[in-house]
Amino acid sequence: PQSLVPSAGIGAAEGRHFRGAIVVNIALVAVGVAAVCAFAAVYGLARGLERPVAGGLAAARMPGLIAVVAAVVLDGTAMSAAVLLLQPSGASAGDVALATVALASCACMFAFS
Repeated sequence: PQSLVPSAGIGAAEGRHFRGAIVVNIALVAVGVAAVCAFAAVYGLARGLERPVAGGLAAARMPGLIAVVAAVVLDGTAMSAAVLLLQPSGASAGDVALATVALASCACMFAFS
């Protein structure tokens, strides 16, 4: 699985690294978006903008900047979710839920980038 933290593994042996890739990739996207929003707020306040967060995000070229993050993690997250759903032994309810969240987050990243 493609993850920025390749040794991450969560749960049972079968599908362990795919679950880890999904969780790590989604967490990294969340941290990255939070960092960009925090930077945008500080930038907007420093510039004295009337709407500091919105103005800072516009200056940072958001949401288009998410395309860079999506390009790095989107394929690995979607692939890991597909593998979890198509396991030979069948997907557990937790795997189906995790894969659904992963595919929904991929769709959101794709839609907003």
